[in-house]
Amino acid sequence: MDNIFIAIPYDFTVTATPAETADMPAAYLNNIQPSDLFQSSTTNSTLEVDLGAAKAVNVVGGLFSNLPADATWEIRAATTQGGLAAGTVLHATGAFRMDGFIRSDGRSHGLVYLPAAATYRWWKITITGGTVPGGKLQMGRLFLGLAFTPTWNKSYGGGYREMSGTTYDVAQSGAAYPNGGNSRREFQAKLGYLTEAEAWENYYDIIGNAPDKSPVLVCPNLSSAYAQRELMYGFMSVREPVLKAALNTFATALKITEAT
Repeated sequence: MDNIFIAIPYDFTVTATPAETADMPAAYLNNIQPSDLFQSSTTNSTLEVDLGAAKAVNVVGGLFSNLPADATWEIRAATTQGGLAAGTVLHATGAFRMDGFIRSDGRSHGLVYLPAAATYRWWKITITGGTVPGGKLQMGRLFLGLAFTPTWNKSYGGGYREMSGTTYDVAQSGAAYPNGGNSRREFQAKLGYLTEAEAWENYYDIIGNAPDKSPVLVCPNLSSAYAQRELMYGFMSVREPVLKAALNTFATALKITEAT
C-alpha cells in the first residue's frame, strides 16, 4: 500500500494544438470546476503549459476526461518554450488511464506521480486519444502541483461518504417525490507523524497554500486497483495537530469535499 499524498495545484496558462472548440477552450483546463470542459477539435491534443516560473512538480493529472482505454500520453518539460520539442521526457508514452475502474459518470483520470520532483517552467503534454467517443477529446481539469505525504499513512477508519443534494416531498397519500440534486463525496482521514515539528510543518504548509480557496488532489493509495475511483479533487479543511499520548505520535485530521 502506498502512502496517501496531497497535492496543491499551480496556476498556469495553456495552449492546445491542433485546435480547440470555440466555446470549450483550453483555458478551461485551469478552471476550478471540472464541469467546464476543454474540447479538442480532434481525437488528439498537444498541451503546452506555462507555469510562469520554474516550479517543482511531482504530480501531473488529466482529470475528468472522455479518454478510452487505448488513449496514451507523454509528458515533457523544459526551461524554455522553444526547448519543449527536445525537452526532458518525464513520462514516456504510455496508457493515459490510471486503471480500468473509471468513475461512475464515465469520466476517466490520468495521473503521473514522479518519485522526484522536476523543476521546470514549461511543460508539454501530448495526448493520443485513440477511439474517443464522438472523435473529440474532452478534459475537465489539468493539474500540475507538488504533493507531500505524511511520515505514516492515513489512519484506519478514514474513508468516504456520499453527500446527496436530493430532497424529498411527501404527499398526503404518503407518496415520496424526489427533487433531484447533485451529489458529491466527502473523504476524511487522519495523517500520522512521528514528531511535533514534522506535524506542524506540514500543517502550516497546507494552510499556507490556502486550500479553502483552491482545490487539492488527494490520492489515498496510488497502488490500489481502484485508485482512479478513490482519487479526490476538491476542497480541504484541516485541524491542528493533536498528540496521541499513548503512542507519543501526532495526528492531523483532514476533510476533502469533492468539487463537481
